[in-house]
Amino acid sequence: MAAIELKAKAMHKEFVLKTMVREYVVRLSGTTTTRELTNAGHPFARKRVSKRGYARYRNPNVKGRRLTEKVSGRNVGSAASFPLLPINAQSRRLMRSLRARAATAPPSGQSYELGFTTPYAEFILAKDGTSKMVARGYQQEIKKVREKRNKDLQRELKLMILKASATGRV
Repeated sequence: MAAIELKAKAMHKEFVLKTMVREYVVRLSGTTTTRELTNAGHPFARKRVSKRGYARYRNPNVKGRRLTEKVSGRNVGSAASFPLLPINAQSRRLMRSLRARAATAPPSGQSYELGFTTPYAEFILAKDGTSKMVARGYQQEIKKVREKRNKDLQRELKLMILKASATGRV
């Protein structure tokens, strides 16, 4: 039984430190450059919208004049063509700040925590976005992936236990 427990812990550790870290990194590895985002009008920014649905902006060619445009959803036009995920990697500091550490767990168990150490991670990855930026859906996507991967891991562990009970070996 101790051999099964050790193998299960090893499978869980590999699951967290390889599989989930890879899933986190894949969702932070967009290839859109800063210049492309700027040219598209900052597609992930929240525009200020009036009650009737019009956004105001300054036309750089006309001094002192404000123009309005009808807005629906997040930024319209070319901005809407940018996918929310993966999040674009500009300096890769966010991706490099991903840390996995062992957390306190119940007796005979193990637990790991994955998190980011950059100070701006909480804003970029905010579940509901911020006042300046739309939500990118990162938290929800990671939750779905984690649940699916956990089910896969549980299935593998059950098969391992069944094989061990049938054959008497791990």
